[in-house]
Amino acid sequence: MRRRSSALLAAAFAAAALPALVRPAAAQEDRFREETSVVVVELPVQVVKDGQPVRGLTAANFEVWDGKVKRPLAGFEVVDLGAAAGAPGSRPAPVPPAARRNFLLLFDLAFSSHRSLERAEQAARDLLAGGLHPQDLVGVALFTAERGVVLPVGFTSDRRQVERVLDAIAALFRRDAGAAARLKAEAAEQGARDPLGLTAPDVRTVISGIGKLAGVEISVAGEALSWVSDATSGRGAGLLLATLAGMDAIHTPFITESRRSQARGLTDNLTDIARATRDVEGRKTLIFFSDGLDDALMLGDEARNQVGGVSHGQLLGNTQLLNDLFMMLEEFRRGGWVVHTVEAFGLSGNWDETGIGAEALAYMANETGGTFFNQTNQLGEAMGRVLEASRVAYVLSFQADDVPPDGAFHKVRVELVGAPRGARLTHRAGYYAPLPAERRSVGERRFRAAELVLAGEPHADIPLAVLATPFAGTAERGYVPVVVELPAAAIAAERGGGAGAPLDLELYAYAFDREGRVQDFFAQQLQLDAERGAAAAANGLRFVGDLELPAGEHELRLLVRGAASGRTTLEIVPLTVPSPDRVAKRLLPPFFVAGDGGMLTVREAGAEASAGASPFQLGEQPFVPTPHPALAPDGETRLLLAAYHLAAGELRVRGQVLTADGRPVAGGAVAGIGRIKGEGGLDRVLATFRPQGLPPGDYRLQVTLVEPQGGALSASAPFRVGGPS
Repeated sequence: MRRRSSALLAAAFAAAALPALVRPAAAQEDRFREETSVVVVELPVQVVKDGQPVRGLTAANFEVWDGKVKRPLAGFEVVDLGAAAGAPGSRPAPVPPAARRNFLLLFDLAFSSHRSLERAEQAARDLLAGGLHPQDLVGVALFTAERGVVLPVGFTSDRRQVERVLDAIAALFRRDAGAAARLKAEAAEQGARDPLGLTAPDVRTVISGIGKLAGVEISVAGEALSWVSDATSGRGAGLLLATLAGMDAIHTPFITESRRSQARGLTDNLTDIARATRDVEGRKTLIFFSDGLDDALMLGDEARNQVGGVSHGQLLGNTQLLNDLFMMLEEFRRGGWVVHTVEAFGLSGNWDETGIGAEALAYMANETGGTFFNQTNQLGEAMGRVLEASRVAYVLSFQADDVPPDGAFHKVRVELVGAPRGARLTHRAGYYAPLPAERRSVGERRFRAAELVLAGEPHADIPLAVLATPFAGTAERGYVPVVVELPAAAIAAERGGGAGAPLDLELYAYAFDREGRVQDFFAQQLQLDAERGAAAAANGLRFVGDLELPAGEHELRLLVRGAASGRTTLEIVPLTVPSPDRVAKRLLPPFFVAGDGGMLTVREAGAEASAGASPFQLGEQPFVPTPHPALAPDGETRLLLAAYHLAAGELRVRGQVLTADGRPVAGGAVAGIGRIKGEGGLDRVLATFRPQGLPPGDYRLQVTLVEPQGGALSASAPFRVGGPS
């Protein structure tokens, strides 16, 4: 591991990159001249001395400059990942989103050899095994000449998803039939593709895609694997056409231009990644495994063999590629990224053959404050020393007034005051002004939605109500129906185009276990035409989905976002799925059969076939319960009480109305109607509820079932008297 000065590329950029920075000014008509906003900027700062984080600093040690304006600190927080790890076996303390570390492992399939990718895959596993904090987020990306940069899995807290992609790489490049067989079995169980990339269910596509690029034919559905060609010969996956030692012999003009085109594809795709992740909070690190962009592609063979500098004339044919690389690195710097580059061929220990693309890799690292790792086969240990420096972050917050919502970049400078001698400070180069939702790219929207789900911080821009209750399912997993209701007023607010406008909502539901692993999810984009949108705006909208979860404690994170407005709501629902091996009496929360009042009901895509198996049944008639019903003071509502393993005989039903904070209140009446014996130990008890005597407001209804022997089970659910829920 060492840093390189990259003198050749530095000289090249001095001649080639600087003219490209002088560009015509962009049109200003769409810059929202009259509209401004107040922006709160959270800036994670690292202070390092001799490779170790500097601890013990206070707000008085930092000064922040927003352009030429000195900003007073509105907030100051110290985050120490070493302290946050906690005792073994305990849940670590939450890391604020602004200080969280995000790692993207990028494997270069276009400029790397077969052997290099084998080594890179193992080095990535070593990195996962040690050095990362439990709350670090990790994603995996692959660059191929044919498809550009693809992300089989985005930033996720679930290490299993990352390992799945590494297993796919191992299955193909190590010819590991065992790993491929495991992936084949998993692929058979995979459902819909995860739009946010928090899981890696598309293993089938990952395997077949990498296989095609590597000259490997593999059948996920078949019983055997068949390699039709060696990955280092023939077409070779867009990999190097021969061994690295023979590269100089194959630089025909056609091949060189083809490789330059692939290099431009890499810089363009990575620029898009940097732009799409602008608003992702926290510290972002790209770890790039590659044999490197051959220096001759950018500098030319003559310049590459020079000991001294490079003249402008020698670079005339390569200025576009150099500019692309320069602008890519600028986007990474602005977005708060640090790029660490790993010369993958050097991981093998055969260092005499390395160096073909060392200059480009070294430059990428140096220009973003990263480290160039070459001539090391102990990447985990070397990277561990680098990661140690980022364990402590000082999160500085300041308020910027009168910021136009135009997406413009604002430079920020942080200075140390009274810090230890020799301390070095690093921070992101600045911040971006807000940008209206309709002007954000698809990539930006996806990364932002994923970040909100992973952060798990509840907020409510769009009013909604959620019901999610675990039922007994299969022997391995419980069944959790999920009902989401949006009131008419919320729908009307999202139809910004008026009465004839369509409705476009995004809904994401992910169930995390205690270790931060995604156990199941569903996602749907609700695109309603003008007629159905008008119906939803008049009466409200109800969405019905379901999850299947193993026994244990889970957390449902439900995100609803208006595609046009950009408003979001994140609801957190704790779920306890009982073990199927443990027979226990339990009463589920009472389900209100309040009717839909004309509400538009939309079911999860592909779930219609299983609707008949719904646990919500009144005799033979299925229904959808209302999560938070609004009841008329003089009306009567039916209730479904679902309970497991009740004693035989007559049951008594009691009810008690509680205030929203849990205090008993007089009023309301519950009466039992009858009992329907079900399968799997599930009984359904029908009852009615009258909210008589209750003034308008929010309440909880607590229902108790009393068995013949005197045992009692209680559960409660929210409701409202008068007005919309």
